[in-house]
Amino acid sequence: MEKIYENAKTAVFWDIGSCDVPDGVDVDSITSNIRSALSNMKYFGPISFFAYGDTTVMKEEIVDEISRTIFLLQQVKGEGDRFHAFGAIAMAMFFWAKHNPGPANFLLISGNKDFSYALTQFRKSGCNVLLGHPKREASGPLTRKASAVWHSETLLAGGSPLPFSPKWKTSHKLKTFEYKYSDTSAASSFSSPKRP
Repeated sequence: MEKIYENAKTAVFWDIGSCDVPDGVDVDSITSNIRSALSNMKYFGPISFFAYGDTTVMKEEIVDEISRTIFLLQQVKGEGDRFHAFGAIAMAMFFWAKHNPGPANFLLISGNKDFSYALTQFRKSGCNVLLGHPKREASGPLTRKASAVWHSETLLAGGSPLPFSPKWKTSHKLKTFEYKYSDTSAASSFSSPKRP
């Protein structure tokens, strides 16, 4: 990890439909678990937490427990439809980056491979990408964009990332953070992929 990211802001985007709460993990402890996992990797900057899921089909107790944490829980209609979650999260990531210029870390907790293009754009803008993906659903296009990769079940429990693999990391130069896109162009750049 480059030192420029150690004290940078970090935004956590949790796709609950793709990465459910692991068995045996207390929802109330998830934010502290993620903080611990990041701190162990020497990420000490302030952290913003965002979660996305279809609250109409999630267990009521899970919704209540997440709502009591510092996660900002956003409703995404169409549980199990990766396109809905992709559109909501990709747009949120872009707007967070736009309003938080400077070196930044993005921690995406999702197994949705449609995020590959968006993560590429964030890396080109100088962002450091971190990834938590479900153990059952490893995605090469996603892991290759990340400087550190966890199984989401391990990350949400506060564990360590997977051993480093050179194929996950591609070299990139830090560029000046300049978001020159209008809100309209941003929406088109990060729109959901067309359905097959």
